[in-house]
Amino acid sequence: MADSPTETAPDTATVRPGRRFSAGVRAAAGTSPLSAAAEAVRIALAELAVPDTAVRCTAVDVLRPFGRGRADARPGTLTVDVVVTAVAASPPGGIVEAVLTVVEDAAAAQRPPAATRPEADAADPQRAGEMRISITAGIGLPPADPADCPGSRLWGRLLQARLDGDPRTADLLASYDGTMGIRIGGRELHIRCYRGQVLEIVPRSLLGADFIVDIPGDEFIALMTHDRYSFMESAMRRRLGSSGSGYEYLRMTSALVHIIELARTMAVEAGWGVPFAPGAARSGESA
Repeated sequence: MADSPTETAPDTATVRPGRRFSAGVRAAAGTSPLSAAAEAVRIALAELAVPDTAVRCTAVDVLRPFGRGRADARPGTLTVDVVVTAVAASPPGGIVEAVLTVVEDAAAAQRPPAATRPEADAADPQRAGEMRISITAGIGLPPADPADCPGSRLWGRLLQARLDGDPRTADLLASYDGTMGIRIGGRELHIRCYRGQVLEIVPRSLLGADFIVDIPGDEFIALMTHDRYSFMESAMRRRLGSSGSGYEYLRMTSALVHIIELARTMAVEAGWGVPFAPGAARSGESA
């Protein structure tokens, strides 16, 4: 069983994308990291008055095995960092989506030499184990602002309103006749374009998308809150995924960067995005 958290969440009465909090749990020997993390999540969400039955796990990805090099299975500490990635309207309240990063802290003596560990472990030796958990939780909040649920149909309408009549968009899409896709936290939108115009933004297009850029929910939050332009950095570090035509993806990279910039403007105006730092460089953002 996991002990009580060493740290609980701050006041979370106002839940918006980008909201972060953490909890620390002392896990007894033999305790499953997932069960210990679940306990931390339960207590961290308690201030939202979310019953246990309302929390649903949608994905678990073990990034580094837990307990590597621990010969005696001594009790350790799990740190759970939570970021809210979307808030969707759903009667009678709303649905919060969040991504949790669960990290196991182990004594240095319990880890193998750096030379025998993957490069990522050697670069960050304090992280002996790590997993990523995606959850949804029903909460009794009023219907959310459409800008709070990136990738939804209503969010797509807001984005299209930004793109319509935008001269830079028209310039970047002048030679493109096709459909590009963007998936944010599993929510997919197809952006149908023709000679500089965005004809529609819909969850599914008739002929499908030429390519789809897949942005995890927490990575999208990072794109909306970094103090600099970071789309290309995220792509080069493979924190974004893509499928379909690689040629069209590369050809339309500048247009995608601009779309992300407009999405960030929407997030800033909604009250949860962060403006770019004054003089933030954009070098390398264009294809």
